[in-house]
Amino acid sequence: MRKTKEQKNKLSRSVVLSIIFHVLLCGFIILGSLDEIIKLGRGGQGAEVVDAIMVDPGLVIEQYNQLQRQQNSAKQADTKRKKRLQQQEEELRKQQEEEQKRLKMVEEERIKIAREAEQKRKQASKQASKQAEEAAQKAREQQKIAEEAAAKAKAEQERLIKEQAEAKAKAEAQAKKEAEIAKAKAQAEAK
Repeated sequence: MRKTKEQKNKLSRSVVLSIIFHVLLCGFIILGSLDEIIKLGRGGQGAEVVDAIMVDPGLVIEQYNQLQRQQNSAKQADTKRKKRLQQQEEELRKQQEEEQKRLKMVEEERIKIAREAEQKRKQASKQASKQAEEAAQKAREQQKIAEEAAAKAKAEQERLIKEQAEAKAKAEAQAKKEAEIAKAKAQAEAK
């Protein structure tokens, strides 16, 4: 979750910087168009020269619309990426919960088998030495099976956690790549 918040902060900073740069760009374009002065010739003897600045409103509107399209495209790409990451996190969380439940059941079964083995060992000590030895051997085998099952479950949990981490890293890398592609596409459209 901490990584997700950091990514959201980085993304929001990037979006804010992008908006500021686009506003500055529009400002420079408008200021640049204000510098163009059209001089009119004299119409008569007492006529004065009138300085006029022409601004093409169509060009300004077109640039503004293009900026809006780029911002909307970036917002949509960001929203899709956030949704995808959120879904992947939810899936990973569910898988972890299921694995924890399964491990808990395995641990309870191991404890139950260990208790049963302990009881059988106690009962076997009261019986004849031969019967006691057979019961103890059986209890050791059951405990060994339980420990093997617990070790196997633990190894499976570690494998699942590793796969989940790899899947999350892969999803984040893919989302970052898509954001860069969307940004590059937006910049190409701006040209």
